[in-house]
Amino acid sequence: MCDTICKINKTSTYFAKNSDREPSEAQYVEYYPRIDFQDKVNATYIQVDFNAPANAVIISRPYWMWGAEMGVSEKGVAIGNEAIFSRSKKKTRSLLGMDLLRLGLEKGKSARHATEVMREYVESYGIGGSNSHTTGLYYDNSFLITDMNEAFILETEGREHEVKEIKNFGSISNFPSVKRYGLNYFYTTLGKGYIRQKKTFSLIEKTGDVRDIIGIMKSHHEGFIHPKNGNNKDICMHGGFLSRRDQTVNSFVAELRKDFITVWTTYTSSPCVSLYRPIIFKNGVILSSPLKEKGFWEKAELQHLKLFEGSPDAYENYRSKVSVIQEEVFTRFSRIMKVLESQHTPEDSTIREFYEYLEGLDAELGRSLEEKAHQKSLYNIWVKRQRSMISNQQASKEMASQGESWA
Repeated sequence: MCDTICKINKTSTYFAKNSDREPSEAQYVEYYPRIDFQDKVNATYIQVDFNAPANAVIISRPYWMWGAEMGVSEKGVAIGNEAIFSRSKKKTRSLLGMDLLRLGLEKGKSARHATEVMREYVESYGIGGSNSHTTGLYYDNSFLITDMNEAFILETEGREHEVKEIKNFGSISNFPSVKRYGLNYFYTTLGKGYIRQKKTFSLIEKTGDVRDIIGIMKSHHEGFIHPKNGNNKDICMHGGFLSRRDQTVNSFVAELRKDFITVWTTYTSSPCVSLYRPIIFKNGVILSSPLKEKGFWEKAELQHLKLFEGSPDAYENYRSKVSVIQEEVFTRFSRIMKVLESQHTPEDSTIREFYEYLEGLDAELGRSLEEKAHQKSLYNIWVKRQRSMISNQQASKEMASQGESWA
């Protein structure tokens, strides 16, 4: 499950996506610099021709695959994808939808060109293979592709595809809006994509700045008080038993401008209790401090799960604290934005001081979590199981990393 939105304004375009995947699946935000020429690439399951330069990109990538759930290129192209649960399951390993997304970002010169690039790969290789790191999960894809001037929806099924242009603003979720699919109505209905898309579409028209966009990505259904009563209607989705098989594992917001791009990302699951941190992307280079290390997602997930074991009051208090700090982050970053908007580059010391301030917030929020009391509930059985799973996976990754360093 996922939700992707965009809005094209006169001087900038907003793009945002919540990536909803298996709760135990870490997702990493990564930067890849420009490459003068790339002959071939090893996608998740297959090798494909590239035969072109590769754009510098910032992507959000499930840890086990080559492709990305969402991202932005130095060309000012942003793309997000959605699962479409059709009856036509392509189990033969080919390109994943996430691979196709990354190919569009790395080769596309504009939203229109990226759409054409992706169509060509679909026709040449098709879409197929499991999209899960733990089991067999097969689906088709819908993509929202945008730049400062245009936006498109591309929907694929195997080697087939259809495209629709978006005017001014739009959103997609886990159901088709362009192509006729033979749908698996059980998964489509269970996923509540129709409800979430209706909500995001109604909200995006009214947005004015990045605060509004982030507000959409943090939102839940009416009556939500705690992750234990979350459901698939939530834009900020929380995992749980039975039908709640997915959760938002990262949130990604990009503001596309003529001379620079600002990416706001959580690096973590659960946007409602996460800070969105800015990344300055200009001329294919990141001007801000290095991106969060890979272990950051796992550490934050264990902290979130600890919080979710507590009471609704503890959750709300922490969420409110994050909201106050987020506003402080916006205020401080606005000074850097003014310099960027004047077509200048901020002083290194100014950027360094801002990111040192952000690093200090991690410790502050971590200390506040230690004060939360736990409650006994059925939901906590699921939480404890997730904590154990994340801890075991983290240990396995650390051992594998040590093995690579010794080799």
